[in-house]
Amino acid sequence: MSNEITYFHGANYGVVTESIALHQPGLILFDGRYYPAELFKPLQIELKVGTYVLVLGTRGCRLVVEKDKAIHGHKDNEE
Repeated sequence: MSNEITYFHGANYGVVTESIALHQPGLILFDGRYYPAELFKPLQIELKVGTYVLVLGTRGCRLVVEKDKAIHGHKDNEE
């Protein structure tokens, strides 16, 4: 699989439907469909089900995402 990212133009958002973590791809609901997704940066975090993500582009057959800090979709110790 290629490590190169093909970036989307503009802001695209999705919601995690199967948790995503470092070296553990998951699933997101994006544009009305479910897609495999992975983290944009190799961080020791877990994006839990219900977390809103910013969809940056694709790497191979997976969408590349990061947590969207502007939208609070999941209550994971954030108040």
